[in-house]
Amino acid sequence: MPKTKNLISIGLVFLLIVSSTLLTFPRLTAASGITVSLNGEPLTFDQGVIIKDGRALVPMRKIFEALDATVHYDSETKVVIAERNDLLIELPIGSKHVKVNDRDIEIDVASQVVNGRTLVPLRFISESLGADVHYDSQARHIFIMTVAIEPSFFYMDTSANISEHIDYEQFEAQFSNTHTDQELVGMYLIEDLIGHKNYVETHQTTSLELDGELYDFYMITFSELDNNKATGEFAIEVYDIDTGETVDEIYGQMSDIAFDQNLKFTIPEALEIAGQGGANSEPSDEPAEEAEPEKTYSDEDWITSYDSFITDETFRETLLHPTEPILYTLDDNGLVVIDLTDQSVEHVTLPLPAERMDLYDDKLYITMLTGEHSPYRWEEDQSGEIAVVNINTLNLSKRFEIDIDPYGVVADENYLYVQSGSGQWTDIQSLDKDTGALIDSTMIRERSINVMHPDMNRIYTMTTDSSPKEYKSYHIKDGQFTDETRWPYHGGYTLANYYDISSDGKYIFNGSGGVFHATQNSDTDMTHVTSLSTTFTSIAFGLEQNKFFTAKDQTVTVYDYSTFTKENELTLNGDIRHLFYQDQTLYVVTYETPSGSNLPKFVVHELEL
Repeated sequence: MPKTKNLISIGLVFLLIVSSTLLTFPRLTAASGITVSLNGEPLTFDQGVIIKDGRALVPMRKIFEALDATVHYDSETKVVIAERNDLLIELPIGSKHVKVNDRDIEIDVASQVVNGRTLVPLRFISESLGADVHYDSQARHIFIMTVAIEPSFFYMDTSANISEHIDYEQFEAQFSNTHTDQELVGMYLIEDLIGHKNYVETHQTTSLELDGELYDFYMITFSELDNNKATGEFAIEVYDIDTGETVDEIYGQMSDIAFDQNLKFTIPEALEIAGQGGANSEPSDEPAEEAEPEKTYSDEDWITSYDSFITDETFRETLLHPTEPILYTLDDNGLVVIDLTDQSVEHVTLPLPAERMDLYDDKLYITMLTGEHSPYRWEEDQSGEIAVVNINTLNLSKRFEIDIDPYGVVADENYLYVQSGSGQWTDIQSLDKDTGALIDSTMIRERSINVMHPDMNRIYTMTTDSSPKEYKSYHIKDGQFTDETRWPYHGGYTLANYYDISSDGKYIFNGSGGVFHATQNSDTDMTHVTSLSTTFTSIAFGLEQNKFFTAKDQTVTVYDYSTFTKENELTLNGDIRHLFYQDQTLYVVTYETPSGSNLPKFVVHELEL
C-alpha cells in the first residue's frame, strides 16, 4: 500500500519539517571558507565567518536574532548586550571577560570589529542561549541545533504481545507491508532546547478488519508534552487494501481518544468519535448534554468492590504509606494527609514552597525551594531547605538549609540523597539525616529523576533535559558514592520522563513502555528486557497477586507480572494522575468533573481486587 500522503493539514508542519531535516542532515561542503546552518537551514552573513585562535566569529546581530534574542550595542561602553527571557549576556568588545546574568565568565576569544561589523564567538553565544553546536571539520561546516530529536522504531505483534526495536531502514522497508496483528511504530521525541518544551510525533501503520472488510491504516500524532501528558492532534488515513486508494481521512484532538500504541484499540475509538461528530466536525452551538451518572465499575469481573470520594485537595507529588491506607500529597501551602479509611484530611503548613518528598520509617523528608530551577542558576547562587515531618504527630520536627537547589530527595536509614535542579552539570549530595551535614557528593545532570532501589544499596537516576535521555546507577554505602554503572545504550531506546522500580527490585519500568533489568552486575544492569504494549504515566505493583498496573489518560491497564501480558483494562471518567496498590486494593487518583458539577475536582477511586 502507498501510505505516501502528507498529513500536514492538521498542523504537523513544524515537526514534520524538522524531523525530516534532522534525520537526513545534508553534508554541506563549502566551496571556500566555513558555512553555518541552524536546524539544517543555511545561515548567511554579510561578513564571512572568520577564525581566530581556533574559534569562529560571526556578525552579532544575525546570530542573536536567529536564536530569538534581542541585541543592541552600547557605543559608549563598547559592550554588546543581548537578552532573551531571563537571560542577559554582556560582551565587551576586545575583552575575553563577559557576563551571563551577572556571572563573570572568561571565554577563549574576544568579540571584535572587522570591516565595520561587530563579530562575536559563535559557539559561546549559541550554547549560552541553549543551542547545541557541532563542527564538521571535513565539510568545514558548523551545525547549530535548537532542537534535539530522539527517534525510535518498533515492530509489534499484538497477537503475541511482542514489541521489538528495529532500525530506520527496517522500519522504512516494512512500512507498506504490515498485516493484521502487526504494527509498525515510528516515534520522534523532540526537545526545544531554547523554549524548553518537549514534543512527540508518532507514525503508525497496521491492517484492521472493520465490518467484515480489511483496511490499511496510517496514523500520525503530534503532541506537546507537558508533565508527560500529551495534548495535540491526530490524523488517520484509511486505504483500500487491494487498490491502495484512500477511502477515508479522519482528524481530531488527542484529548478525544485514549491513545494507545496498539492501534487495534485506538482506531475503532477514533472512528466511533468521528461518527458521533467528534473528529472531523465543526464546533456546535448546541448546549452540552447532561453529564452521565458516575460509573461504579463493580460489574468488572476482576474488581470485587468499588468506592470513590471527591476531595477539594490538590494532588501534586503524592505518596502512599507503605502499610496503611494514608496518602501524603503536597499543595501550595505544604503537606496534606488524607486517611483513606474515613476520608479525613489534615494539613501541615510549610515555610517555603514544597516540591518533592520521600518517606522513611516515620519521617517525611520534603524539599523546599528558595528560587526557581534554572540552567543558569550556578552553584554559588543555589540554596534550598529540607523539611522533616513526623508522620505520627504531623509536626515539623526540623528543617535545615542546604547549598544546592533541591530537585528531588530519597532516603535510607541514615542519609538523605538530594540532587540539584539547576546549574546544568551539578551535584547529587548525601546528607546526614539528623543534621543536614554534607557527607559526599558526585556529579549529576540537573533535574535528573532519582529512585532508590528496594535493596537500599544504589540509586537509579535518569536525565530529563538531555537528548537522548539516559539512566545511570550510583552505588552507595554508609553515605558514600562508591561506584556507578552507566547506561549501556545511547539513543537505542526512547525514555519518557517517568519511571519506577518494581517492588521486588528486579526491573525498571519506564513510561515509554520499556522494561529494563535492575541488577548489581554492571554487565546486565539497565539492559533491555521487553517493551509493554502501552505507554504510561503512572505504575503500581501488586506482586502478591502477581499483577502490576499502569495508567495513562483515563485508562488503567492490568498486566500479568510473570508474562508481562495485558489481562484487563478499565476506563475511568477522569484523567489519571496517580496509581497506588496496597493489600489487594488499587487506589486511583483522577482529575475530573463530577456529575452535577461544572468544576473539576480530584477523585480517589478504591478498587478491591
